[in-house]
Amino acid sequence: MEPARSPRRRAPRNSLNRELIIESALRLLDGEGVGAFTMRALAQELGVGAMALYTYFQGKEELFDAARERLLARYQPVGAEGSPREQLRESCIAVYRLFAEHPSVIELLIGRPERCDAASAGVEHMVGLLRRCGLGPADASRAQMALMQYTLGVARWAARGADRARYGGDGTERCPPGGEPQFQYGLEALLDGLVEGPRDEAARAAGAGVMDHGGSSRAVG
Repeated sequence: MEPARSPRRRAPRNSLNRELIIESALRLLDGEGVGAFTMRALAQELGVGAMALYTYFQGKEELFDAARERLLARYQPVGAEGSPREQLRESCIAVYRLFAEHPSVIELLIGRPERCDAASAGVEHMVGLLRRCGLGPADASRAQMALMQYTLGVARWAARGADRARYGGDGTERCPPGGEPQFQYGLEALLDGLVEGPRDEAARAAGAGVMDHGGSSRAVG
């Protein structure tokens, strides 16, 4: 039995615009996935004819680019407080939360790897932090890629686990145990191998509170 879908949010008469189309597309992408997305389905969601959308976007690919930029623009690099390592940690957590909440952006990044201004700014910020940790230009770029591969991979895995639970599967067997605490535990291990610097109190707490498959906490030595 399929889950009940929320009522469609129809666009008020004469109110259709790029902003409304992008936000509606993001909701549809997160709910149905990139592969199932069509302009016709989006038009039905908005309560307009499909051709009305082409007044604002030439096609699905242009809309995907706009949706990706909109979502990535919501990422705000952390402030200058704390050590470079602490800022790296908080930056990765912020990216993880964004991707876990909006898994469609991962598919858009993988499927359309062209330059994205919002993503480029985030990359430059993290590479700069890694350089401040003492890494050279080449190593900083490779370390940034390793951090993002780990962050995107865990966020995508977690999102798929949530989808299985939403549609009747248990959603836990192959999903990283402990959710964000488990992500932070792995992140700390990765940072330990990439950069030097003491862990902060929040990092130690994250490592100590990782949840096992049964839902009980276990100490991490």
